[in-house]
Parts: sequence; C-alpha cells; structure tokens
Amino acid sequence: MRFILISPGINFPGGPLDYSPGSDRWRWTESAIDGARAANIPWTVVGMHTPCFSMGHYGCQAGEQLTNMLVGKDVDLVLTGHEHVYQRTRQLGLTASCPVLVPGEAREQCVADADNSLVQGHGTVFVTIGVGGVGHHDVQADDPEAGLFAVWSGNNHDPALGTLDVMLTASRLDARFVPAAGFTFTDAFAIER
Repeated sequence: MRFILISPGINFPGGPLDYSPGSDRWRWTESAIDGARAANIPWTVVGMHTPCFSMGHYGCQAGEQLTNMLVGKDVDLVLTGHEHVYQRTRQLGLTASCPVLVPGEAREQCVADADNSLVQGHGTVFVTIGVGGVGHHDVQADDPEAGLFAVWSGNNHDPALGTLDVMLTASRLDARFVPAAGFTFTDAFAIER
C-alpha cells in the first residue's frame, strides 16, 4: 500500500498550502499516485485533514480540483478528519456522464457503486473519521451531498465514538468502523482487485 499524506485546506500560520493545479504540491501528489501505479503497488490511500464532501458543518475545504484529481486517478480510499462526524461516500467515479464532481451536488451518474462490495478502479471512497472524542457535529440528512453517502453518524444520528480498522491483502481492502464501548453504530465495506 502507498499511503500519501497531504495538507490542503488547513490555515497554517503562513497561510494555506498551495495545492492548485500545476503547483509543486499538486505535482508531488500526482507523482506519488502515479509512482504507486508504476511500481504495481496494489493500493493507494490518501490521508488529509479536511474533506471536500460532507453532510456535516463544513464545505469543500480540501479543494474541488484536488478532489477531482484524486478521483480521476482512481485513488482507492481517501481518509479525512476535521468534520466531527463519521461519514462514508459511495464509490465515486468520473465518467463521460460525470466529468467532474461538484461540491454541493449529488449527481447519481457520479456514483460508480453504491453497495458495500466495491471493485478497484471504478472510483474512490471517501471516509471521514472525526469521532475520536471531541463533541460531534450534527449530520444533515437533507444535505445536497447526501446522495453521495452510504452511511453516516453524528450528534443527531446514531452518534458513536470509534476508529476505522483497515486491513489489506494484495487482492482486497477491508474496512470496518470499530465503535468504542457502549456505542452501536457500525459500518463495513470491501474493495476487491
């Protein structure tokens, strides 16, 4: 697995880092993804603090263009925090009928697969695991992006503390939400090669 950590959408003391198309950080991110593919590394996972899609409090802080680049390069899994909820998208993919994902919209043609058994190369799954301890945010079931999501947990919907356990083999990625003691929310999905 290649695990790539990036920092878009964070207001550092010197200002946010530049992840715009063609910037050094954009090119570095592209190179890290392309290098994993060239080296036949079976899984590519990107971690970043801020999500782009959310049913919670924040908008697309990670950046629309960067998010579309990750999906366009078929990154398998994007892990985020920041938003104090748990939320997992369906597998999202770019096609002729969905050339770009647009924050604030949930176009069905951008959903490559909607169940919990996914196939690698069809799209990207975004998981926000922001339920480690600080107070939860509400999730908005009527959020314009709600159609992109398979499951969610927040202050007003099945609240839970917990972590995401990700297990990898050469042919399969399995992920499951592990709730802390006393919580009942669960989620699990798999991506097969």
